[in-house]
Amino acid sequence: MHLFIKQKVLAIRDRFKVYGEDEEPKYEVEGKIISIGKKLRVLKGQQEIARIEQEVLHLFAHYKFHIEGKGDFKIIRKFNLLKPKYVFEGIDWNVEGDFFAHDYCINSAAGEQIATISKHWISIGDAYDINIYKEDYELLVLCSVLAIDADNATNENIAVSVTTD
Repeated sequence: MHLFIKQKVLAIRDRFKVYGEDEEPKYEVEGKIISIGKKLRVLKGQQEIARIEQEVLHLFAHYKFHIEGKGDFKIIRKFNLLKPKYVFEGIDWNVEGDFFAHDYCINSAAGEQIATISKHWISIGDAYDINIYKEDYELLVLCSVLAIDADNATNENIAVSVTTD
């Protein structure tokens, strides 16, 4: 299964579509105009099916997500001198690769590849290809990618995390 994200360059708030293999919009992602920490909602039609929230009272980024019907999960940025490292709580996955280049993969602890993520460099705005190898994990992978992207954007701007809606 394949998802494609295309974000706008200059936008007052986070609002973009996630496209499926048929190149039709599958989900919409919306952010808050003003909030402490990043907050995103994943919508299917008008219904919220997942929510991502940055927990701000930590030295390193913590993003929790709630997925309707699946529960709560968390992805945490760990200290590492050379490059960021992310670990999951609530599911036994790990993330490996180059996060600054947005070229990484998500694997199970048993070594099974869950998803690969790559960024299009020749694009106006950020564009990502997400290949998911188990359909059951689609929303969890999407939320993970959105959280890692939000963390990278926050670190690139070195700014207070105030998001837009």
